[in-house]
Amino acid sequence: MTSKRRFWACVLPAIVGLIGLAVGGVWGFRFLNDTFGDIREGARSLPAELAAARREGLPLEPSDLRRKPPVPDSRNAAPYLREMAGEYEQSRAVATDGDGLAALRRPGRTDADRDAARAALERGSRMVELAEKAAARPDCDMEKPYELGPDVTFPEFAAARHAAGLLAMRAVLSSDAGRLEAAFRDIKTGLRLAQHVAREPVVIAMLVQIAIEAIMGRALEQIVLDHIREPRVIRLAQGALASQGPLPSIEYACRGEVVMGRVCVKIVRRGGDPGALTGSQPSPDVRRQTASHAGRNVFCDASDARIVAFWRKVFGALRKHRDDRAAWHAALKAIEADLVAKERRPSYILLAVIAAVYSQADDKLVQLEAKRTLDRTLVRLASHRLRKRAFPSSLKDLGGTLPTDPFSGKPLVYRRTASGFILYSVGEDRKDDGGVGVKPGPDKPVPDIVVQYPRMGTL
Repeated sequence: MTSKRRFWACVLPAIVGLIGLAVGGVWGFRFLNDTFGDIREGARSLPAELAAARREGLPLEPSDLRRKPPVPDSRNAAPYLREMAGEYEQSRAVATDGDGLAALRRPGRTDADRDAARAALERGSRMVELAEKAAARPDCDMEKPYELGPDVTFPEFAAARHAAGLLAMRAVLSSDAGRLEAAFRDIKTGLRLAQHVAREPVVIAMLVQIAIEAIMGRALEQIVLDHIREPRVIRLAQGALASQGPLPSIEYACRGEVVMGRVCVKIVRRGGDPGALTGSQPSPDVRRQTASHAGRNVFCDASDARIVAFWRKVFGALRKHRDDRAAWHAALKAIEADLVAKERRPSYILLAVIAAVYSQADDKLVQLEAKRTLDRTLVRLASHRLRKRAFPSSLKDLGGTLPTDPFSGKPLVYRRTASGFILYSVGEDRKDDGGVGVKPGPDKPVPDIVVQYPRMGTL
């Protein structure tokens, strides 16, 4: 090898290495600048975000969630709900009660199914008694310590849902025995329980309300279909449906989410581990940023600003499109998509986790609206049959406004069959699947939400 070649053999790798270091240094500088620039920019925006949130009436502190004045004990259902939670905690080993309710929903239910339901009701008799007492109270305030943030627990929710299942069991048993007034009284009790749960201003409370109402709605639908030839079932079902009250408010449910998010930031500011709140380990850069007291404060200011800004957008969209379901849905999905695009930025780490539950709320609320519309239309169909001795050939024959499917913005789908009818909403996938209401998989939405007469498996 000549001396010239030896020279380049030694120098060229060094030059390549230096270029690599230079490029890496520039990339690293830009990465760090983007990381800390994102945090600094977010922190600087916090005062303006808080001032705007106050002007817009968003709750920012736990005290903003407190009922003023407090609900008097004589009107408050919360003590009964707390006692129900204690009863449920002691009886959680009873995992077959849900199976018993499912068995009662079968068109071909047997005396053995009814006996199993009676046994479940005997085990849960105290819970049913407490549910009735809670439903008799006009208001509910659980006075939760929202200062605890993610450590706030809601054992009353699981207990209320279980009690609703017991009430639905008893309603079906009463219906089978011809005691329709007692059956619909239990349905009203369950619906009132759902309304009490939803007095808590958090999204999970709204989701539990929707779940309880779905339990009671299925019982109502079953009883109407089983007694569709009896005139009194129409009157009693109409009374139960009237007791549902207005649809839940996402805006109200999100009030607690704003405060809970800000409490999480305060926990980190006091030295809490961001990883414990997010469920994933922050990047080394974020750990370095929060290692010092000053750096942690800047990170928390930025996170706080992002949380407040996000909820300002959500509340703004809900208020702007309050009477336009399609525009409301589109606006919320756009806000969610924007968050997904930014969720890897350090100042959005806490927000991305804290806001996750909100994304379920919109579709679940539309689902509840669809189920209410189906139930009301079912009662109208039953009433038409009693008057005309036949189901209508079209929903137009019912008179009045056509029932609208909130998932599609079009009328519910209705078809006469040889012995009855099929009525459905297109459901969460927003596609007409021909009245197929069976989920294709555990993580898939129900294709259509279906009401059918005769019920599947009956003559």
